[in-house]
Amino acid sequence: MVSLETFYENVRVLTDNTESSIKVKKQLDKVVIRLPDEEQFDMVGSIYIGQRDLMQKFLVKSSIVLRTGDPRNVSVKDGNNFYEICEVLEDSTYVITLVTDDLVGKSDDYIMGLIAYKFSEWSRLWRKMTEIPNWDSLENSERIAMVNKLSHFKFPLGTKEREEYERSVDEEINRLGFSKEVAAYDLKL
Repeated sequence: MVSLETFYENVRVLTDNTESSIKVKKQLDKVVIRLPDEEQFDMVGSIYIGQRDLMQKFLVKSSIVLRTGDPRNVSVKDGNNFYEICEVLEDSTYVITLVTDDLVGKSDDYIMGLIAYKFSEWSRLWRKMTEIPNWDSLENSERIAMVNKLSHFKFPLGTKEREEYERSVDEEINRLGFSKEVAAYDLKL
């Protein structure tokens, strides 16, 4: 299992210090200590916890910096994530945002499910990336195509590709041991 100390040496967590974000941070700690001791959870990352307007501004700014798409199309959900996949895979990073506005009155399992879902998306992508045997010899355009092929950003809801993506994330959720919490998240409990 991942130790909180080691995790927070590599992951920067910023909150807006509201009551809701403090509650989410406590649930984050509970999720982290249950994560397996695997490379993707020892990597550099950032987690931002706060209200929707703050997360919207952050995501728009990030979409410009990381060139992840048209900033006018940025949509803030309860949880968002994006990645910077580098030529040297071990230098890659992830960012998770957790929006607190709609979490008032939600169960701890719901919040943990949201957090676990975002970690499962990252873990799934990381594991798939490390399975690419010739990553080092790929051109940048080929690497970008591989990341796009594995990432949910390019799969519209209702498509076969999106269903396959969701199924593989569900498998990762089960592997990580968060089925109960993600079920609460899916059911909006």
